Amino acid sequence: MDIVSYPLTFLLIGGDLRQARLAKLLAGRGHDVIVTGMDGLDIHCEELSHAAIAAADWVILPLPVRSGKNVNAPLSEKPIALKPLLDALRPGQKVLGGLADSELLEEMERRKIRFYDYFARDEVAVLNSIATAEGAIAIAMEETPYTLFGANCIVTGYGRVGAALARRLGALGAKVTVAVRSHTSMAKAKEAGCGVLALKDLSLALSGADLVFNTIPARIFDAATLEKAGKNTLFIDLASKPGGMDFQAAGEMGIRAVWALSLPGKVAPQSSGDIIFGAVKNLLEETGVMI
Repeated sequence: MDIVSYPLTFLLIGGDLRQARLAKLLAGRGHDVIVTGMDGLDIHCEELSHAAIAAADWVILPLPVRSGKNVNAPLSEKPIALKPLLDALRPGQKVLGGLADSELLEEMERRKIRFYDYFARDEVAVLNSIATAEGAIAIAMEETPYTLFGANCIVTGYGRVGAALARRLGALGAKVTVAVRSHTSMAKAKEAGCGVLALKDLSLALSGADLVFNTIPARIFDAATLEKAGKNTLFIDLASKPGGMDFQAAGEMGIRAVWALSLPGKVAPQSSGDIIFGAVKNLLEETGVMI
């Protein structure tokens, strides 16, 4: 495939400080960048218009981008409705976004919009796990009166985030036990120096845990399981929606629980924006465009 390079027009809609960083990096490469839904920052922001959508070579939606009433736009002074945006996109228009759900993907396909999920790329998931792990550790330090050194920690799941977190907790001197389903994950965690536990036996170990970090996006901690936890155990749920905890049950039991969503954008927006830029750059190069 021949690679071509020329100024492009990017329309960035919504998102957080990661998208603001992405906008600056794209503009720094000489591209025309239109930004909407990022109010109050040191970046020029415009009202979303049909003209801007029509002018865009690439439309970049936030992370996460999901079906629903509005675009994820926490920095916007007013909501950005999703349906009018989809109606304004033309068939064949190229759209980037992160963590799109199946409903939105089906809608994009029905409208013949060419959607690319940058969060589905391995380089994003791998590098984002670092910021997520660091953010989880920061929360643990802020929310506890003791050092992580010597603390009994359980990490549920041993994917990218679970592995990155377990390594860093171990390096700080924590006693780390990984709870997983598969024998392969058990072997990997054991090789990394962690204690291992079958997920089905999780409730047996909760009473002795100081900290529990969940990375599995499924209901792992229901009311019956939480009853086995110590009253001073802190739960930090890192899983994307629907999460892994029954937060209502935890509250009723007096168990402290933090649902730490989108940590990369909160604790390391500059690095996270750089990661998204790298993924966008790689993706466009694979379609024949050098940015």
